Amino acid sequence: MPEIVIVGAGPGGLAAAKMLAEAGKDVLVLEKNEIPGLKVCAGGLTNLELSYGIPKSILERQFNRVLLNLEGTEVSLKDSGKIMCTVRRTNLGKFQAKQAQKAGAEIRYNAKVTEISKNFVKVGKEKIPFKFLIGADGSASIVREYLGLKSNKWAICMEYEVKGRFKDLEFIFNRKLFGSLFAWIFPYKNSAMIGAGCYSNEISAAEIRTNLDEWCAEKGYKIKGKKLIAAPLNMSYEGFKFKNVFLVGDAAGFIMDLTGKGIGPAIISGEEVARGILSSKYDFTQIEELLKIKAAQEKTRKIIATRPYLTKLCYLLMPALIRIPHINHKILSMVGLQ
Repeated sequence: MPEIVIVGAGPGGLAAAKMLAEAGKDVLVLEKNEIPGLKVCAGGLTNLELSYGIPKSILERQFNRVLLNLEGTEVSLKDSGKIMCTVRRTNLGKFQAKQAQKAGAEIRYNAKVTEISKNFVKVGKEKIPFKFLIGADGSASIVREYLGLKSNKWAICMEYEVKGRFKDLEFIFNRKLFGSLFAWIFPYKNSAMIGAGCYSNEISAAEIRTNLDEWCAEKGYKIKGKKLIAAPLNMSYEGFKFKNVFLVGDAAGFIMDLTGKGIGPAIISGEEVARGILSSKYDFTQIEELLKIKAAQEKTRKIIATRPYLTKLCYLLMPALIRIPHINHKILSMVGLQ
């Protein structure tokens, strides 16, 4: 009988599994897919994620600058070292899974949880009891559903993988096309993930696809015949600790409101929940910091959505502002690049 059942083998679930198993806990991870990491995700990593031991060997590309296209105003965010890398999510998942298994965690694939009760989860006809349950099963979390939490803030993301050697990692802000979110180009070794995201209350899924396709055609990116992959993102945070049941990562709504960053918050919240299980007196300080950043990003995004003239002025001033070291540092910190 496992002491701890984790639903979902994403970055948060596997981070929690590794830490708990290293502490001698009996951990079972249930993953509905046949391999970890099957998710719509551009695969961006910052120094924060790399600090958790992600090896260079699985990285696709590394960048010492990030380009921002702010409705025609181009800004280059730089730092003294690399500030962003790209990785295929399946490669990240396989690495984390090996680390968790090496620590002693059991991972079952093709194990979709269909029912949750007070003290067991059901996979097929099998009832699996637990002392603690962690929901790390993404935006469409069955654990979150079991807890009865509302999800009233959604974003939609969609992307193509386009062949070719792309020079720069870019974020493209254009309110008419993408609302208060953005489009992106995340280069890999011989291709790039080119996609866009928007809030569902601003632009419909059909419209964002049309806007993305037309933008790609204008830029000369060859998407004809390419498979579009898309998914909803739960941006609603309603708590993470509910007696012996916890939520981490996207399941808890830890995705950052302005940047859409999810891998780092998932890893942090996964480890924080593991610490909370290991010690009932743990105060979850890093989750408090995550929520502060999320709140700051939400305020900034709302300004972009509701104050177009102020936003345009900020975009025009940005090239001058980032030359001021203190402001450059603040911007890098807010978007999670430092």
